[in-house]
Amino acid sequence: MYFGRYSLLILCVHIVELDLLPWWQIIEKYVVNGMSANIQLILIIVRKLILDLGGAFVLSKITFVRRIFGFKN
Repeated sequence: MYFGRYSLLILCVHIVELDLLPWWQIIEKYVVNGMSANIQLILIIVRKLILDLGGAFVLSKITFVRRIFGFKN
């Protein structure tokens, strides 16, 4: 399966995402408009999944990245 094979790459993308995106500060704008805490959490989870898995998918197509992580072509 794709995600098992590229789990190290997904983890690296996730670590970078955690350092660069302060999700609670981004979502705080929605709080001002009255969004519930449950919806905020769901939005954060969905956006993290899309960003982490999408970023790993894109990076897995780059030859240089594949070579660094030791993936076979």
